[in-house]
Amino acid sequence: MMRKAFYNALRMQKLQDSQTSAESWQVENYRVLPIEELFQRLETVGIQLDKASFTELSTFWDSPEEFSDALLDSQSEPAFYDQAYLLIFEIWRRLFPERVNLALFCDELDHQIELYDQGDEDHLEELEDALAQLVVILDEQVDDGADSKDVWALVCASCAHDLESFLYDFIAEQIEAHNDSYVSELLEDFSTYVDDVKWFALLNVRLLLHTDTEDGEVLLEALFHKAIEEKDLDFDFEVLETLLKGGSQTQFVQLAEQIARLLYSEGEFLDLLSICAEYMRHYENEQGEKAIQKLIKEHSQIPPENSVKSKKSDIETVLDLLRSSKK
Repeated sequence: MMRKAFYNALRMQKLQDSQTSAESWQVENYRVLPIEELFQRLETVGIQLDKASFTELSTFWDSPEEFSDALLDSQSEPAFYDQAYLLIFEIWRRLFPERVNLALFCDELDHQIELYDQGDEDHLEELEDALAQLVVILDEQVDDGADSKDVWALVCASCAHDLESFLYDFIAEQIEAHNDSYVSELLEDFSTYVDDVKWFALLNVRLLLHTDTEDGEVLLEALFHKAIEEKDLDFDFEVLETLLKGGSQTQFVQLAEQIARLLYSEGEFLDLLSICAEYMRHYENEQGEKAIQKLIKEHSQIPPENSVKSKKSDIETVLDLLRSSKK
């Protein structure tokens, strides 16, 4: 992970878990500080600059990373160097919005993703613009002869967020919102870059189930067989949920049986119960849904990290309900 991405990730981790060990300067949101304070803090680490001198000196360098190397002793303690770098990075970002390298671009992309995750819809257009610019960056590098996977790996290393996971969740939400043309564009743009293509193939299936049911069902069957073969629990859950929209009852039950064998925690079992309750509603099995809802209520009282292995009888109860519900 690149230096700025690392500190962005550390700050996000600190926000999620206050027990995360970090010094205040490592997890501070420098975006909210007045620029005068940024210069004052630079002075405390031995760099005396103002806007004019910063602007003049920076003309000799192409990025805040190069500028930091020029201003700081290469023998500096890493913590001292990084503290100064974070200040230089933020000042550069504000003074020279047109002088953007990959670290600066990915910092802005991380910022837009964070706003989106917080439910801030006022900046959705900025996020969409950032994703469009990301495609331009990726395509330009590939057009210049770079390997698509290498370019993607570099971009991911420059982002604090798990970019591939975010894209999957974001596109899935766009599918639910029926933004079909935008989804199609995103899938076309990113499918050649991402590492785990099966997840994006699943998104394509969900899109097709909205727009062309027959093709979607054909591709869903192929992904069902892939799920059975690979036994990837997270992927199995996503395929299982998608089978409610386009698969058969036989496929649903077979994959649910496989998931049951892979379960470890109570949280995973609750996920399975939730999808199975939806299955019962889908096929108008009121009695089966009530039985599963009863199990959901019971298991919701158990810590999600607990092992589910002692509850094998409840797992078998669910599977028996599924098997008996097939028409």
